[in-house]
Amino acid sequence: MSTSKSKSARRFQHLNALVDKMLQRVPPRHGLAMMVFFRHADVDRVFRVSTTVLAKSLGVHQRTARKLFADLEAWKAIQLVEPRQGTIPRVFKITGQLSRKKSARGGVSTPSKHTSSVRSDVR
Repeated sequence: MSTSKSKSARRFQHLNALVDKMLQRVPPRHGLAMMVFFRHADVDRVFRVSTTVLAKSLGVHQRTARKLFADLEAWKAIQLVEPRQGTIPRVFKITGQLSRKKSARGGVSTPSKHTSSVRSDVR
């Protein structure tokens, strides 16, 4: 059983990894979404956030929030753990990784149109 001090230390390590390794490689709005996810995540980086909560937190439309979820899932920044059940939002895990290709100009490319399309079952 972990003590609260060790749990706090683990969360701080996860936050450092998120800031150092991910936020510099994603567009600003996606980075803000990751911070919202982290705020709602437990010690094991598992979180449950609806598109409504994400949209309100970021001040964007729900359609944009669905696209953020889809992009981050396509880039493997978050992983689906448990599908949506009725009105209960899906459960995700922050992976701590980012799978994006480098563009010809040296920056990271955005996902292809196919992988970033908004799915109707995302909430």
